[in-house]
Amino acid sequence: MEELLRAEGDVDALIALNTADLLPSGYTHLLIAHELYQAGRAGEALEWAERGLREAAACKTMPPPPARLAAPAPAGVMARSGSVR
Repeated sequence: MEELLRAEGDVDALIALNTADLLPSGYTHLLIAHELYQAGRAGEALEWAERGLREAAACKTMPPPPARLAAPAPAGVMARSGSVR
């Protein structure tokens, strides 16, 4: 579903899909931020990234991500080191 929305360029629908399953760890917030940034919506991307950081800081436990989110990191992000190329 995500790939179809991405191929159609429907960023808002992709955000709605991810918003329905936000993780307290902030991971889905960063996925949303990445999609917004890729779509040229840097201001909104920053807001989502900051929100994810706030919610992650408040999170006491980090549950594993849902299976649909257990995919490789978005292009340009090193999943293990956390660094950006």
